[in-house]
Amino acid sequence: MNYGSFSERVKHLFSLKMIFKILKLSSFSFLIYLLLTKSTNIHGLNKDFLFNNIFKFQSDKYYIYILPVIIYSLFMILSNSLNILEQFSLDKFNKSRSIQFISFLTFILYRIIAFCYTYIIFAFIFYILNNLDNEFTTRNLRIFDWYYLSENLNHNYNSGVYFSLILTLTIFFLFNNAFLKINSNFFNYRTTEISFFAYFFITIIICIGVFFGLFSIFNAIYNIRATSLTEWFNKENIIGLLPIRLASVMILVNLFKYIYNETLEKKIFPFFILALFPVRHIENYNLTIKIETRETLYFSQIAFYILNIAIAEYFVIIEFKIVYLSILNFAILFIQDDFNIINEYSKGMQTILPNHFRRIQLFNIIMLVSAILALILTKSFGVLTIYSILSLILILLYRYNYSFINSQDYKF
Repeated sequence: MNYGSFSERVKHLFSLKMIFKILKLSSFSFLIYLLLTKSTNIHGLNKDFLFNNIFKFQSDKYYIYILPVIIYSLFMILSNSLNILEQFSLDKFNKSRSIQFISFLTFILYRIIAFCYTYIIFAFIFYILNNLDNEFTTRNLRIFDWYYLSENLNHNYNSGVYFSLILTLTIFFLFNNAFLKINSNFFNYRTTEISFFAYFFITIIICIGVFFGLFSIFNAIYNIRATSLTEWFNKENIIGLLPIRLASVMILVNLFKYIYNETLEKKIFPFFILALFPVRHIENYNLTIKIETRETLYFSQIAFYILNIAIAEYFVIIEFKIVYLSILNFAILFIQDDFNIINEYSKGMQTILPNHFRRIQLFNIIMLVSAILALILTKSFGVLTIYSILSLILILLYRYNYSFINSQDYKF
């Protein structure tokens, strides 16, 4: 696509929209590679192939990287030279041979920069996803391990992780794909709207909730089929996992209700059309996000519950028990239902009793402290960093909309 001069093309290349496109195509390419390697016996498509041809830059075979780009650039120049000359020419009125030569060299230079930049991101995404796949493989996890029973028919609290992750990534790309399309006139290389970051953050929270909600469902399916419904119910009720599973599904339902009402404008079909098909605009449908509303208070609180449920289920996945985790589980189960009741009876937190508000904040502090201590004691510093950053953003978002809370005592 010819969309401007050299500087304009470079700005577009390094824009948020282009980064998202590269991430999306790289992840989709890895999924295809995964399906090919897992379902077929194609010779050569293995870990050595990735290391030798993608992760490792072979300086002695530089022509493999540069030559195809130059050939493609020359083909473009020969087939579209007038357009390229017009856009890349330093002198619009001078059509001398030297100016043409410099313009075409500039075009080739841009193509090489674009290739290198795209290749680095592509290789980085493949490297991360390949390491993640290797980690899953060493733990005997497969995409459909929740459906196919293993020989050792015991409770397994890891099955379903892989499939849940793939579905979560799919939802992540669908949401952001639709939002970038409908805002394509705004998300160009010149400006970056604050609503992009708001939508991106909401998508992250959705994906965390979706992942652990789906994991709870698929993992429960495996364990029920491996034993029996009665045995599964009794064991998970004893170890305290069943309430966390139910809480994650309930929270996920509440989150989707918020997204449907506040973000998708109660129009689900136009959203899927934007997300799945090559349609860039639908009349009278705009995905806009307002961060200055009382509904944002509800989202912030629900999102904080999702983060803490994620921490609770994270410890289930790594099969680790600690006293602070028990406190965290108790706090989540105790306050979640109370919050929904308080929210309903306070008309969406427009008017709330002071003791109700203090109760919610008290359990927020208990959950925050318990989760941080549990992560520190288990040396899960990567998870702790993510949890702390997301919690801080939610706290700031909550404080930003604090004025929408009308706290007063009722007199009977």
